[in-house]
Amino acid sequence: MYSPFLLSILFLSEVTFALSATQTDWSGGYGGEGPVTFWSNHLYDMQSADYYNVPGEVSSAYRANILMEGLKRLYSSTGDIDMDGDVDVVGRSQYVDGLFWLENCDQGNSWLQHPITSSGSYSWWLKLCDFDGDGDDDVLASWGEYNPNGGEIVIFENTGGVFWPCWTVAQNVPGTMSSTDPFCYPVDVDGDNLIDIVGEYWTGEPPDHTLHIAWWKNPGHMTHNWVENTIYTSDIWRVVESMHAADKDQDGDADVVLNVECVPEDSTFWIEQVGANSWIPHPVEDENVYMLGFFDFNGDSFLDILLNEGDYMYWLNETEPDTWEYTLIEDSIHNSSMTWVDDFDEDGDLDIYGSGWELDWWENLDGSGSEWKRHLLHPYRSYGNTSLCDLDQDGFNDMVLSGLDDSYWIETERYSSLALIESQILDVGSYVYWDSITWAEELPPGTEIYLQVRTGVDGTTEPFMEEWSEWIYDPDDLSEYVPNYRRYIQYTAFLTTPDPNVTPILQEIAVSWFGSDIEETAYPLQSCGLMSISPNPSRLPLIEYRLPATSSVDIKVFDLFGRVVFDHWSELENSGNHEIFPGELPPGLYLCRMVSLGITDIKSFVVIK
Repeated sequence: MYSPFLLSILFLSEVTFALSATQTDWSGGYGGEGPVTFWSNHLYDMQSADYYNVPGEVSSAYRANILMEGLKRLYSSTGDIDMDGDVDVVGRSQYVDGLFWLENCDQGNSWLQHPITSSGSYSWWLKLCDFDGDGDDDVLASWGEYNPNGGEIVIFENTGGVFWPCWTVAQNVPGTMSSTDPFCYPVDVDGDNLIDIVGEYWTGEPPDHTLHIAWWKNPGHMTHNWVENTIYTSDIWRVVESMHAADKDQDGDADVVLNVECVPEDSTFWIEQVGANSWIPHPVEDENVYMLGFFDFNGDSFLDILLNEGDYMYWLNETEPDTWEYTLIEDSIHNSSMTWVDDFDEDGDLDIYGSGWELDWWENLDGSGSEWKRHLLHPYRSYGNTSLCDLDQDGFNDMVLSGLDDSYWIETERYSSLALIESQILDVGSYVYWDSITWAEELPPGTEIYLQVRTGVDGTTEPFMEEWSEWIYDPDDLSEYVPNYRRYIQYTAFLTTPDPNVTPILQEIAVSWFGSDIEETAYPLQSCGLMSISPNPSRLPLIEYRLPATSSVDIKVFDLFGRVVFDHWSELENSGNHEIFPGELPPGLYLCRMVSLGITDIKSFVVIK
């Protein structure tokens, strides 16, 4: 005669069927942990992985190197401070007063930190420029917030990277950039081949205050005074959000473009210089933007205007006086407040790079600015600004960026030695027997892809996920790595390469399992459920139950009025036999209900005096 357990297995073999889930695209990026009922194009987490550039493929992202540990929210600019032929970094940290420069000692592999000044909470707008004409870069900075002098624009003169005399350009200039620091930009305003400074400040108290756009003339020697000249004033404009200066109309002098927060609505203007200290404002559009600037995207030798509104980015070409043609670059940047322009791929036209939830660059495909392609540089988000330069002198542009805890530089054209992606938790719909895990890959010599998986059961409010499995190096029987009778599954894929010039490529991951038309047949009541309530009847009954696998369990006892008189809940109990006492109950008829692993089992019992 067949045992009940054997009968259940035979019955299971008749009604079970194979099911599977496959993921072939991860380009949607972060989509939350889940659970989800199917794997779409999202993932839960990643590290140094390029999941975006080629839909349907995951590879290693460009290599991230530590610039300085513990250097949080770095705001930086780059240049050859010590004139030794390589690129150094000037910066400040949001959490430390003062300015410093980082000496590039070994093609980006080691750095020495040197102070410029130890005091002052300087703006994130640091600019390197040769103000005194001696061939090396000086540092332009501003200081508004917490400054007892009411705001300053200053230049730190580079005398060889050791001693940095501080020269004041302007004092008592309350800042308007986010109501903190005076916004300033270096440019030759008057065409005398000396770098002047364009900036802004306000006078009076809000709301009755005046915004000043001004420029300070370079006197030709650091010891002489910088003379302020008015560009524009307004009692309507409130806060300058972004500013840039260049020769927009190619008439030999500098113009200014800026975005302001004002009443009744925000506005973008460019201000044309039409003669010595004569300026005319031109409206562009009524939008609030984080970053803007003058750049020639279509190669017609006239400067266009780039605007970044945080979630989307576009550029404007002036087709007729004060008539602007709109070209969209990207409409799903995800909170990008930092954008810069340079010829990233060195093909002769201007590209764009910036930081939103990750670090990207947009390729100007045909040199006309009409078609753009987004490339993921690195899944790290920069919490400071970003600088483009060749730190390791290999002929490719690198990028300086700041994380929450450390600062990095991204070595483009060199792949990370280890990358990983972690999937969302998949809900397969019932408690199942696992079959296999497979994946498709491209492996250059020496590279490797391997996986870990973990499964889970129902928890109180979300799946309870168990420990990660051992490494899985080849497609295999999934039940060899995780227990059966589970409802949830998640994987992590690891991509490794010993050679920074090549990367493995993951193209597909699939898992399969055996389900059942009748859910209860996967868990016969003899192996999962209430075993007995005894003695029955009795004064103190004992409830015995069995779990075939580690899982959650919910046991309730109801009286004849449907009231819960006993409740036992455990988020995770080991497999095996268990017993509990419901305590002293009044005499009467009761129902005991057990729910676990998708199975509901009910038994009745009687309590007597």
